[in-house]
Amino acid sequence: MLRWPQEAMCFRSLLQQTLSRRVGLPLLTTLTFSTAVTGAIGAAQDISTTHTWSVYNKTGFWSMMGGDGEMPAKSGPSGSGTPTTPEKKTNKEENRWPLRFSAGATMLPHPDKVHKGGEDSYFIAENEESSGISGVGVADGVGGWADLGVDAGEYSRLLMANAKKEVLSSNPGEVAPIDVIIKAHRETLTQGSSTACVVVFEKDTLQAANLGDSGFVVVRDEDVAFKSPAQQHGFNFPYQLGCDVGSDPPQVSDVHNVKLQQGDMIVLGTDGLFDNIFDEEVAALATLARKKGLDPTGVAGVLASAAQNRGADRFCVSPFSVGAREAGFLYQGGKLDDVTVVVVFVEQAQSKL
Repeated sequence: MLRWPQEAMCFRSLLQQTLSRRVGLPLLTTLTFSTAVTGAIGAAQDISTTHTWSVYNKTGFWSMMGGDGEMPAKSGPSGSGTPTTPEKKTNKEENRWPLRFSAGATMLPHPDKVHKGGEDSYFIAENEESSGISGVGVADGVGGWADLGVDAGEYSRLLMANAKKEVLSSNPGEVAPIDVIIKAHRETLTQGSSTACVVVFEKDTLQAANLGDSGFVVVRDEDVAFKSPAQQHGFNFPYQLGCDVGSDPPQVSDVHNVKLQQGDMIVLGTDGLFDNIFDEEVAALATLARKKGLDPTGVAGVLASAAQNRGADRFCVSPFSVGAREAGFLYQGGKLDDVTVVVVFVEQAQSKL
């Protein structure tokens, strides 16, 4: 659901730019929304790597759904999709995970930070054992440290490495995202600061902890079922973990628990995504990309590319420009930044039998 006509035109424009830059075709002013999405999807096929895990089947999988490329019809208000009535389970089946998850990620550094890989980071943790304990996370290093000669990307990368280690070392059913952030912060002994969002999966429940303005969206039935709120002291001043006394303690992270359903998508992103793409657009783009047969990495690539294109546009309406105006600032356009997106597909787990 686009908010106003100018935004719809803007969204079409950013998708046209995605097609032009990533596929190498000239901009077509008459390009339709669905054709632009198809082009962006095709361009995202070979980005990054897809990670898959399941307690029953560790082989890769993705949805090869059909679709005519048109904007999906809305099924109702956000989160209003009719839940599926579960079948009666035997005692043996109740001990199994009903769902399995696959994940992929894309990172696009700010053009001025490509040489150092940007300041964002992420992790995707998957156990080699059959316990099914897995998690994902994103972090956005605070660029202000560059004024002191410090690469904030080093802090975010170490923070995510420590978070991944904590998830993988936890026993099944005993990992809490808030504890992951607390312990990862304690072990990240380097200069810098960062936002952090960590998500783990326990049976059919997403458990998350978020500090700052990174976050996640649960996409269900082509709409936004849940969005984690940003934590900010003020406009463009997010909560942040760090090594200095001015940073926020990890204990103030927001904690979320969301029941998941087969077919859901979870989209984690740094502010480079959510400052430039409205939540409804995230849901629409992710849905269309998945219906075109892209795996999680491909969907992440489409979202990241669209966000970076809008970030470079000085005239579009963006979530950042809307927030700036609400805070009393004169600002127009997107916000060019590092963009990191992690996408998780939720599917029915296959029985070992």
